[in-house]
Amino acid sequence: MDFVAQHRGNCTLVEIKTPCTDLMGPRYRNGVHVPSHDLTGAVMQAIVGRHRLLTNLHALQQETPGLQGHAPRQLVIVGNTASLDTEEKRQSFEMYRQNLLNVDVRTYDEIFGVLDDLASQLDGTFNQPQNPE
Repeated sequence: MDFVAQHRGNCTLVEIKTPCTDLMGPRYRNGVHVPSHDLTGAVMQAIVGRHRLLTNLHALQQETPGLQGHAPRQLVIVGNTASLDTEEKRQSFEMYRQNLLNVDVRTYDEIFGVLDDLASQLDGTFNQPQNPE
């Protein structure tokens, strides 16, 4: 596990792979692609990290007061949606990640898109004329 993040309550385990990591592997059958070895490995690493956290939570709380792990989420940051160059791959990827339990898979371009949107919104907020009182 790369990071454990906590803000007001439950912690989130973060597993980070590279933006170049393949998301999907070869076609399994007509219209179905399998997740790549690296993606399934990252998801399993996150799941095992959660298990280890929960197994050792009491000891970890002694070292990190305030650590909360009631129902930790897992975030895997991996790959780029541009690598999903066919509709079959995009559909297989979405079906795979939307059916994972407690593991949120996000790609780098999705993360950067959210950050760009946030920066645009904040820029508009900070550049508003101030009303003198």
